[in-house]
Amino acid sequence: RLGKKKQAEEALRQFAKDNVAQQKEQRDKQVEAIQQCINDSQKRKNQREESLKTALDNIKKRKIQCDKLALKVKGFNIENKVMQEKNEMVAALKKHAENENEIEKAIAKTGQTEDNVANFLRLTHALIGGTMAAQAQTNALDARISVFYDMISRECRDQLSIKDLFKKPGLTGLQRFTPILAKNKMIECEDLVC
Repeated sequence: RLGKKKQAEEALRQFAKDNVAQQKEQRDKQVEAIQQCINDSQKRKNQREESLKTALDNIKKRKIQCDKLALKVKGFNIENKVMQEKNEMVAALKKHAENENEIEKAIAKTGQTEDNVANFLRLTHALIGGTMAAQAQTNALDARISVFYDMISRECRDQLSIKDLFKKPGLTGLQRFTPILAKNKMIECEDLVC
């Protein structure tokens, strides 16, 4: 029995050694597979970093090209604007010369002098200014009359007597007209509306 027991223990030890060796071999294979995955991932990462670096370099180059192109376009626009302004100035000078020529012909035709024409133009300008000022005053007066009419209309709607209206502060100076208006049968404010 003792011999069988030793054989069994020996077989068990051998089995354990084999099992450990087998597990170690499997673990080594798994470690090797994982190491291979890590190496592949590292290669892919390096490739992606390289392609990203290339893409960034391309973007920088294109940005520089775009900036250069923008400067060219800006320069072209400035030159174009300068030419356009120059052409406008030439056209304005030409128009001025034509107008000057026309004025000289008109002065020669009427027999007037240049000083008389300048005087006439100043007087015309002053007349225009005076007309505009008079129109502004007319408009302001029209607005005041319109507001006064609205106020009278509102007062008339309430059947306010003229006597009561003229007793209000600021209108007391009008109380002397109350008897005159009463003689003309104007007792209520409504009677004042034309």
